[in-house]
Amino acid sequence: MDLRPYQQDIIDRLRASYGSGKRAPLLCSPTGSGKSAMVGYILGRTRKRTLYLCHRAELMAMVCQHLDAVGILYGVIAADRRDAGPEQIHVGMVQTVLRRLDRLPAYDWVISDEAHLAMAPGWRRVLDHYGDAQHLGMSATPCRLDGKGLGDVYDDIVYGPSIGELTGMGFLAPLRVFHPPAELGSIKTRMGEYDMGSAAQAIDTS
Repeated sequence: MDLRPYQQDIIDRLRASYGSGKRAPLLCSPTGSGKSAMVGYILGRTRKRTLYLCHRAELMAMVCQHLDAVGILYGVIAADRRDAGPEQIHVGMVQTVLRRLDRLPAYDWVISDEAHLAMAPGWRRVLDHYGDAQHLGMSATPCRLDGKGLGDVYDDIVYGPSIGELTGMGFLAPLRVFHPPAELGSIKTRMGEYDMGSAAQAIDTS
């Protein structure tokens, strides 16, 4: 798999972060920058026993689809699956991993998708359980609606290009944004993110 120049630069800076002694860098890069592609590239070359944490089935399906596309062997930890087998890489739903902590193996590396959710109590319990492992967080929006910081989990941050820079490089289409004058405070949140049903009710109007 060929990486874009900025993706290779991000991977080089992540390696430098670990090389400097950091154990849990946070990758902050916009949606559309190819975070899954970058991690897939790394996973195809790592020898570490790795746990990739997701919090929604749709995101886990996308991760698995990408790993399939690049030919990486992995196991899945989810409510409708038995415990993953002897594979070096496991992709797991954080809620299921939390319930099975006593049955799962030790991991050398724990990757958290949507890492701004890592301060949620259940997610934090999983990360604390694997406190001796190296960690990697990934997020396009490394901030929380409840105002809690992420410094208790992550000890460095690596920034990818901005949306404007990606657009200027030709990797994203130019945007025109239209939005109604909705009062966002009325929209319910769930696990630190806007509830899509509540958002639709507030925004999807004439």
